Amino acid sequence: MARLIVHPADESAAKELFVLLHKESEALIAREISEWAARNGWRQCDAEELRALAARIGAGGRVIVKNKNCWRDDIVKQLKERAIRQ
Repeated sequence: MARLIVHPADESAAKELFVLLHKESEALIAREISEWAARNGWRQCDAEELRALAARIGAGGRVIVKNKNCWRDDIVKQLKERAIRQ
């Protein structure tokens, strides 16, 4: 797989977050993720690579996270709470 995101730390953060969400049985809906990225200013090719990564991890595929601990221990809880409020 080609390098996903401009900076390696950003790539690790994306991988780690998707893995954490998948472990919590959160659905990684690849299409929605790429649409979110496009709405938030990502280049189309980068949004598609993010979609592919989400699809891979969502299907149980393995990835190597080179820079771990990008997120607080309670990030999934925080995201769930934010989703409820919206």
